[in-house]
Amino acid sequence: MSCPLRPLPYLLLLGLIIQGCAVRGDLSGGPKDDVAAVVTTTEPVTGSTNVRSERVTFFFDDYVDRSVRTAITVLPTRRFRADWAGDEVTVTFTESLDTALTYVVTLGTSYTDVRGNKPAEAVSVVFSTGASIDTGYIDGVVEGASLENCVVLLWNRADTMTDSFSPRLTPAPWRLPIGTSGAFRIDGLADGVYRLAAVRDANANAMLDGNEDYAAGPETISVVNGKAEQFRLRLGPPLDETQPELVRARPLTSYRFDVTFSEPVVYPTATVPKTKLVDSIGTELTILAMGQKGRERTTMTFLTADSMSARPYSFTLLDTDVTDTLGQALHDTARTVSFRGVERADTTTARLLDVIVSDTSKFFANDSIRVVFSDAIVPATPRVRFVDGADTSSASIEWTSMTSFTAVPTPNLLPRKQYDAFVDIRGLRSVRGAAIPDTTVKLTLNVFIPREPGGVEGTFIDSIGLGQHAVLRAIGKSGRVLAAQRVQHEGAFVFDSLPAEEITFDVVHDVNNNGRYDHGRYSPWIPAEVIYSTGTVVTVKARWTTEGVKIVVKK
Repeated sequence: MSCPLRPLPYLLLLGLIIQGCAVRGDLSGGPKDDVAAVVTTTEPVTGSTNVRSERVTFFFDDYVDRSVRTAITVLPTRRFRADWAGDEVTVTFTESLDTALTYVVTLGTSYTDVRGNKPAEAVSVVFSTGASIDTGYIDGVVEGASLENCVVLLWNRADTMTDSFSPRLTPAPWRLPIGTSGAFRIDGLADGVYRLAAVRDANANAMLDGNEDYAAGPETISVVNGKAEQFRLRLGPPLDETQPELVRARPLTSYRFDVTFSEPVVYPTATVPKTKLVDSIGTELTILAMGQKGRERTTMTFLTADSMSARPYSFTLLDTDVTDTLGQALHDTARTVSFRGVERADTTTARLLDVIVSDTSKFFANDSIRVVFSDAIVPATPRVRFVDGADTSSASIEWTSMTSFTAVPTPNLLPRKQYDAFVDIRGLRSVRGAAIPDTTVKLTLNVFIPREPGGVEGTFIDSIGLGQHAVLRAIGKSGRVLAAQRVQHEGAFVFDSLPAEEITFDVVHDVNNNGRYDHGRYSPWIPAEVIYSTGTVVTVKARWTTEGVKIVVKK
């Protein structure tokens, strides 16, 4: 008796084999696939005109990771949604496109395919909703200590902007993130007049906020026949346009009270600022001393000559020399605070708090020693000595506040030698008359020899007519400005004390004649000053001045 053949199991097995053969992936034992997926085509294709579609699709030759959805930018900026489908990604605009305008949809390089391979270059689709493609562009370089989260903002129709324009209030149609090189290029622009800025957009809102580093561009940028002048921007710190204010006062003892400010403040002298302290019955008390409290520099402690009682007091800071760290004086309407005194004994003792040296193992020949006390001290001249065997050097003393002084060796110490520094504070007294305990502090200092500097000198040629507004700068290999000086057409320049390294030179068009580069203001809009590259590079040698260098500035 024969059994009939049952084909179903064999068909199922064959189906599984075929399905397995259709799966994309690395075959075991074969070479690793390290070729990134590439875009094979787009819809619409780049260069299309009269586009009415609300979508742009990129098609790949392999599957890509879903992170591709975050690698897309649209310029000028439009809201969009990105949908991923394995080997394609579709950009759908969620707001209408303007008529007769060129758009650039760019797929960047911040994604991978399914095997982790990153694309070698970005791909852009350029299309127009009108009858022609705008081919103009603006390019340049943004510089800064950090370009993390840096975005270039571009506005068109700058020739119609009023004085009220502010990048903090007006969204930019073009918003382009830039990489670590700082180089950028915005394509698809019509001939016209534009305005540009760069911002370290920490909160990713594509706007310039008051606490973000930024640089304002030139007054205007003209795209003519598709091209614009290339330029450089350098990020600067946010502008602090808020004057400091007195926030509150708090009594500590019957003789001391703290005054807190809205931001860190500085006071350049070791004297008591002009103040007025009055109690509720009109009696004015004398301020004997003042000291900065803590490293934050937002609080000052004041010491009175007479005891305060438990009644209300009004304190007014009259001195305009108390400023914030940018030099802004206190706001006129915020110089007075009130507090209630306390009847509490003052147990503060005057003593040595600290002797501070930057580094005892690498003490430069003209470094200083800073001596700090717990209370305000009557300025005197303590004895500070630097001893090397039989040789002794004295020190120049400067009281930098009522609670500290610095000591600088006079003359400078000799390099490659070891000195014992003796800080003798015998005889010092607090402003309340208390004697400082007799103390002599000994420090052992190894005098470090820095790298021997070199110099560069030569002639500056102004071929673009900057006149009296040219500032020549020496730039170190780290990008830091090492030195700057005002120069004139066919005038001589001399830079000394430059480090022995490769130095480049640029020129700032110093419009306001303050001797430095200004990165502009955003309200009201004041453009950044222009920086011109000179292309001059000099390798500075230690203990040597390179002569006859010719630096030419040109557009």
